[in-house]
Amino acid sequence: MLHISLGDSFIDAKLIILQIVLMQTCNYFLLILLCILFCIPFGFTPTIEQLFSYKAISVFSLFGWINILIWLTDGIIGGLLLFLIVRRSKKCLDFTITFHLIHFIGCIIYKSFPIYWEWYCCILLHAIIMIIIGEISCYWREKREILLTSNNSSSVNDDDDEEDVSNKL
Repeated sequence: MLHISLGDSFIDAKLIILQIVLMQTCNYFLLILLCILFCIPFGFTPTIEQLFSYKAISVFSLFGWINILIWLTDGIIGGLLLFLIVRRSKKCLDFTITFHLIHFIGCIIYKSFPIYWEWYCCILLHAIIMIIIGEISCYWREKREILLTSNNSSSVNDDDDEEDVSNKL
């Protein structure tokens, strides 16, 4: 049974593994969807090479720029995925590094060790965008004001207390 709690300090390994799997799955699904949406209008056929081959990212061709745009767009959406799946600003960096480490290993297994500087720059920008958007959105959620309601109706000064609180805000 998965126990989802944002306030406890325990570590639930099943929840963390589930979040990692969800992040990987959702990110790759979105990358495939973005490959289809960005490539077809320009007459390119989407392939798995775009995700796992370092040769697909290049500043010297239209196809390479499309792939860079795909990765940067996924960085924005990936930050929102962190907001929806991870839900904690202090965990965004960890999950982003985990995603990119698994992706790096997948690239090595699929093709070979990435040697193009464009690939490293693109992946680094993807990670930075993902971290910034994820941490800001999670931080915003964590720091929202929590409204507390009072059920104490026996006090005569309730109206005065409410006016004092609203004046302070």
